[in-house]
Amino acid sequence: MVVTAGATEGIFASIQALVDPGDEVILIEPFYDSYPAAVTMAGGIPVYVPLRGPAGARRSADWTLDMDELTAAITPRTKLLVVNTPANPLGKVFTRQELEALAAVVQRFNLTVLSDEVYEWMVYRPAQHVRIATLPGMWERTVTLGSAGKTFSVTGWKIGWAIAPPRLAHAILMAHQWIPFAVCTPMQEAIAVAFEEAARRNYFEWLAEMYRVKRDRLLEALDAVGLTPVTPDGSYFIIVDTSALDVPTPPGERRDVAICRWLTTEIGVAAIPPSPFYSEPHQHLAKHLARFTFCKTDDLLDEAAQRLRKLHKRVE
Repeated sequence: MVVTAGATEGIFASIQALVDPGDEVILIEPFYDSYPAAVTMAGGIPVYVPLRGPAGARRSADWTLDMDELTAAITPRTKLLVVNTPANPLGKVFTRQELEALAAVVQRFNLTVLSDEVYEWMVYRPAQHVRIATLPGMWERTVTLGSAGKTFSVTGWKIGWAIAPPRLAHAILMAHQWIPFAVCTPMQEAIAVAFEEAARRNYFEWLAEMYRVKRDRLLEALDAVGLTPVTPDGSYFIIVDTSALDVPTPPGERRDVAICRWLTTEIGVAAIPPSPFYSEPHQHLAKHLARFTFCKTDDLLDEAAQRLRKLHKRVE
């Protein structure tokens, strides 16, 4: 295991270690936006394969990866597949069956997997988190990333980790020493104690239930005003279908950007446009989407619900 300066440095160090100039890296869309930057800085070439959801999809599980589309994207230069489960921004938790299908493709083409699992403890029943590294034949070709910031809600501490077999861990360590060189020792000790205490205090069960209640609170508020939220099985994000909102889009601006700007300025509730989580050719897939988050106090969520009621007049 390599301790990193947050999971984002774990992403960067892993990609610098494993990707050579000209190598291709498969990124599943929508993606965490540091992935393509890290690939590009390593001299790699991002190759994008989107998750696709049916019209009117109401659960993140409804968004699936077309395995034929994935296979078609692989070439002799493909080196790495990046998987994010639970996923930001969609909240999708890949099932064991989906991960087994991915593992079969990975082994068929002799790829390495970078599995970003920073939201692993924010999974809502009946969904279950499965580590792809635990599947047959996958340990020796998988790097698994975790985050203390997400796990213990201490984002500013910047403690992450990359779990990998010795060959891959050594390569990551060699890259890591030239990025931050070292990670804050007192914070590492604090996180070690937190893990020691977590099981005794049933912390992980409490965390998932606490966020589930907040998730349902925001889902109810969004449903009440006529929007179509996609219920996440993990993470603390909710993607919303905004196609029912009658909001003008200025010339030259993407609709999701215009919608989120309007929600912030006119309604007083900030949302994130998801198009930056897509490659340019696929940004149209985010046209009617917005991302909300529920990692907020209950009072703030209630205030957001109150403000969102102003949307009644703009929902067709």
